[in-house]
Amino acid sequence: MDILTVTNPYDGNEISKLRLDSYEDVQKKIINLHQFFLKNCGPVNKVEKVKTLEKFKDLVLENKESLIELAISEGGKPIKDTIIEFTRAVDGINQSIIALKKLRGDIIPMGETYASSGHFAYTIFTPLGVCLAVSAFNHPLNLIIHQMLSAYISGCPLLMRPALKTPLSCKKLVELFHQAGASENECIFSLFTNEDCQKLVSQKQIAFFSFIGHYSIGEMLQRKLPEGSKYCLEHGGTAPVVIDIDVEIDQVLPGLIKASYYHGGQVCVSAQNIFIHENIFLDFQKKYLKLAKNLVVGDPKIHETDIGPMITIEAKIKFLNTLENAKKRGVNFILESTSFEGNLVGPSIALIQNLQDSLLTNEIFAPHVNLISYTDLDLLIDYLNTSEYSFQSSFYSRNINLVNSVISKLYSKAILINQHPAFRVDWMPFGGVKKSGFGISGYEYAIKDMSLEKLIVINQN
Repeated sequence: MDILTVTNPYDGNEISKLRLDSYEDVQKKIINLHQFFLKNCGPVNKVEKVKTLEKFKDLVLENKESLIELAISEGGKPIKDTIIEFTRAVDGINQSIIALKKLRGDIIPMGETYASSGHFAYTIFTPLGVCLAVSAFNHPLNLIIHQMLSAYISGCPLLMRPALKTPLSCKKLVELFHQAGASENECIFSLFTNEDCQKLVSQKQIAFFSFIGHYSIGEMLQRKLPEGSKYCLEHGGTAPVVIDIDVEIDQVLPGLIKASYYHGGQVCVSAQNIFIHENIFLDFQKKYLKLAKNLVVGDPKIHETDIGPMITIEAKIKFLNTLENAKKRGVNFILESTSFEGNLVGPSIALIQNLQDSLLTNEIFAPHVNLISYTDLDLLIDYLNTSEYSFQSSFYSRNINLVNSVISKLYSKAILINQHPAFRVDWMPFGGVKKSGFGISGYEYAIKDMSLEKLIVINQN
């Protein structure tokens, strides 16, 4: 029997040990979920599901302190940000209820041709089938609730596999979900190895695959899915930010600093690359550097901490090696990252001139930001459109003509005007294209993606 040891990324102490399910055990769970689905493949009972969701919300609120402490201990996100994540997760439960109530089919017009005369037609939404969800470590509360409830409100029996670095928050949330009234056939918590995951995604019973994580892993797993299975892949990107000449720097800096170094940059839409008009570049650089230097790196359980630990020592070493290689290429750093004890590492800032440098084109996923001066906005957009990633991008300007031009020309799944790229609410569509992902999250969008819109035609002649 394989055992998973969960450790605190800040101090390295052991938090818990959990049993890993064997490949055969998970296979059986998927088959059982499919059998349950075959007996419950009609439209969902909205009244009962709303009742369960409201009870679940109450239980989550009752366990607020323990859930926050658990998420910090295993994930390392600073407490002030984990509190925000918890609040967003609770609101996500409310949003799932709203999405469930709004889900309804359409009346399809008939009688417009001779052949359709005397016919009545409409659509209903029914569950797609068994869902396998594989989650990420960086939002151990909100991501789990989003994936779990998206499946639940659509009626898809769910096998929930959290990140192996942060399984405890998921385990607790699933336990509370069962206490609220969800059956074990509607949502199962399961831990298994990455190697077994590669084999399990090919199970013919899987109708939908939800993945949050790195592009290379998501694409590899997606290619193994059974023919006809749907999927939603949420990867990452470089989240470009463009600052126009007329921007009030002091107004936008606090949000950008937060978006850049939130959770140590370990966020899929972290503001990694900031392009600033040449006329205000030096002023922006000076002020941005001052704020970055004042960020507090340390214990995530202390409210003053801005940047907690990297999730693993391997992630920290990879980041530091990336920076060292960039220095060897001649990249100019105006703030060099400081390596602290354990997984802690300080913020870094580089001034990039070579637009093909890998520090700019690759997702860094660490507390690092690139500042780049630009002259011609159209040329910059042409460059940004060549990126391998396309997720959320930001443009700051007071010029409505330039705003409209960027909206029209920039190839990005989402464009945020005068707002940083890490902005998100759970009722908006959220997802990427290219290497950034496939499909859309957001409860109203996910529920339709995970449902079968079934057409009913009745001949009344």
